[in-house]
Order: sequence, then structure tokens, then C-alpha cells
Amino acid sequence: MNARPSLSGARWGHRPPDQRFDTVPVLREALTARRASASTRALDPASVRALPGTEGIVLDVDGEHLVPSAFAAAQISSAVGLPAKAVRVLSPELGAAALNERFERSLTEGRGLRADATLLVEERRDGPTRLRSVQSSAYSRTWDLDVLDQLVEPILAEGWVPAAASVHRPDTDRALFSSDRDLFCFLVCDAPGHELPTPHGRPLRRGIVIRNSEVGGISLQLRAFWFDSFCTNHMVFGGSMAVELVEPHRVGKAPPLQRLLDRWHAVGGLRALERSRIEEERIIRRAMQVIVARPSDRPRQVEDDAVEAVATLARRARVATLLPRTLLRAGVRRRAQRAGRRQRKELRKVELATHLAAGASAEEEVGDEPPCVSLLVCV
Repeated sequence: MNARPSLSGARWGHRPPDQRFDTVPVLREALTARRASASTRALDPASVRALPGTEGIVLDVDGEHLVPSAFAAAQISSAVGLPAKAVRVLSPELGAAALNERFERSLTEGRGLRADATLLVEERRDGPTRLRSVQSSAYSRTWDLDVLDQLVEPILAEGWVPAAASVHRPDTDRALFSSDRDLFCFLVCDAPGHELPTPHGRPLRRGIVIRNSEVGGISLQLRAFWFDSFCTNHMVFGGSMAVELVEPHRVGKAPPLQRLLDRWHAVGGLRALERSRIEEERIIRRAMQVIVARPSDRPRQVEDDAVEAVATLARRARVATLLPRTLLRAGVRRRAQRAGRRQRKELRKVELATHLAAGASAEEEVGDEPPCVSLLVCV
């Protein structure tokens, strides 16, 4: 299993208050309202014009004025070959003029916005209609509300809860975040009997991170793992991945959410975490004594076991969690060679003393090296 010092990423510090949710019912209410106000529309590239507005650029699409979000504005700028950051820092007049020039050029060159594209818009009671994203016909949208209903809720029903803002502050904000661009849920299980014991005394806990984007910002993701702790920004430390499922938002035989659910059930769902715990405990037991032969005839599987053992013990000790496996392998080889040299040197001394006692010359060669040595691997 892969060791990851950070599985969830900084969240709390980068989110405004209106994107943080303390409970699942409050999050559901927000997602339901967003789903009800959303609709899709076909796009005719020849009917798109950019107009300067009081707060930025406004798009005129078939006579309807749409205010693009930051994500949609970046999509449109990139589609016509303009750097999104450059358009954002220009005045609305200059930005609109640059976009219109690119719109006309893309029509003559056959590039830019595609004729099969669809617009995701949001109807707002207190303002103009908002453009959230632009996607092609190959994009398959997964609504955040469906992810909450079909993926998050079944896991919560098994005794899991949204993570607090810190493992040491269980009464603080929960790790439920949602915006018009993405959904982020960090779930943990504190049920007794499900921890993973460690040599340093503090057991590892189970965690699941679920992410999605209705506008194509990220793929649909589910990561189940064991972890040691996490900070206020939900940076997970001492993590060991058990299941990692990533499903792109592409049109297929089944919707992306159904494809991910099928894969989740195929690996056993939450039982996959229990299987990973058994595997890690088995690796640690095998790491206690490793027989290493001479470098010329040492079995590769024995060396792989030693490398896995060192990596596991280092992860459990919360040190060098990202140490490259090549360095670990080289370290095991060097340690085996050093131990072998020490033991061969002691054997030579014993044999030399025996020969001297029998009257043999001290300059006589001792003989061949012993066939193997025993190495205790520890961290």
C-alpha cells in the first residue's frame, strides 16, 4: 500500500464560510437548491458575444445575458486561445474586445467553442443568470446531490461521521465543503475495535475522502485509507492507501457514478479496509526476521519483503513516509553487505586462530566464504 502524507489537501483555510457545512442535512439543503436552479442549454458559437459589465465581462448568448463564473470564464478564454489570467486582469472593455476578436477568428478557422457544447447555467432570483461551465457532448455530468445520496449517505449509515476540523478538536467544523465548482467530503470511523495497532502506541484510524465536480473541474474520486492524524486544514498525515477509485466524467455505457459504485462494490466496499489491515499486520510480522543470502544468489522475493518491511515500519514510526523505494532497496542491500562482511570477518578470525593453534601459517588463506548470513531488519 502506498504511503501518503497528505490525502485530502488543505480545505478549511481556503474555503469561505458559505462553502463550509457543519451537518449533512444542511449540505443536502444547499445541494438541493443548487440542483433545482441549474439547467443546461445548447450553444451556438456564432451567437456568442462578450459585453463589458459593471463587475466584469458579460456574455450575450442568443440575446440572453449570462454572467460567467471564474471557472466558466477560464474555460471560454482557453477555448479561444487566450490566457485566462490575462483576460481576468484586463478591464471589462479590453477583455470583451479581446474575446470578441477571438470569437470571430475561431469561427473562420473552425476552432474555439464547439457546436455540440452545452452550457450549465444557474437561475438566480436576486441577480442575472449565471454561467457555471461549458462542456462538450463527450462530458457526462454527475450531480453533487446524487453523490451525497448514493455514495456518502450509505457510508454514514455504517457508523461513519464527517471529520472535525482537527483530530484533537472533535467539536469544531466538519469536513463537508461544497461550492459551485466542487464537492469535498472527509469521513472517519471512530468505532472501537476497528483501529490498526502501531508500534508507537497510537492506533491508525479509518478515513474516506469523496470528491466530485458538476462542472468538470475534477473527476469523481473515492479514496479509503488508514491515517494517523490530520490538521485543521484537513491535511492527512501518516496515511496508508487501501482503495483509490477515480472515474472521469466521460460518456460511457454507464454514468460515472454508477461505474464508481460498481468498482467500489467489486473491491468489497468498507471491507477492503479490513483486508488492508490484515495485510499490513502480516507484513510487520514477516519483517521481524529476514534471511538474506549473499548478493550473488539472494532471492528477489526476499529482498522485496525486506524493502516492504522497512517501508512499513518507517511509515508506522511516522518517519520518511515518502522515502523512495529505490533508496530503501539500496539501504537494505548496504545493510546486508555490511552485516555479511562483519560476520565473514569474525569467521575468518576464528578459522585463523584454529589454524595457528594447529601450527598452520598465519599467512595461509582461510578458504571460501560462507554461503549465507542472517540479517535482522529493524528501523
